[in-house]
Amino acid sequence: MRILAGDDLGVARDDNHLVVETEEPRIVFSYCRKGDAISMHFACDRENLRHVKWGINHFCEWAFYAHDWCKMIFGQISLPSVERIVQHCGFEKILEVENGNIYMRLR
Repeated sequence: MRILAGDDLGVARDDNHLVVETEEPRIVFSYCRKGDAISMHFACDRENLRHVKWGINHFCEWAFYAHDWCKMIFGQISLPSVERIVQHCGFEKILEVENGNIYMRLR
């Protein structure tokens, strides 16, 4: 993982989010601390969609290593296809909300 070096690909974020990216294939992640957890979002080009599972796993491994205080990573997901991917990455649905579902992965 490295600090964002180029276009953020429209990843959701605000002033509290840090933005990092994988180098190749390029997947962009924004994240912020919420207590002992990380809230994260990701974005990638269409050509790198097939690498999203790898990218999410890579981000989670890096986040748990880089932030020893982090006990879980979570995100809100509104697309069924992305829900299936994160389930394969060890995330579990913990809450249904109006615009999707909240998924969590424990350390």
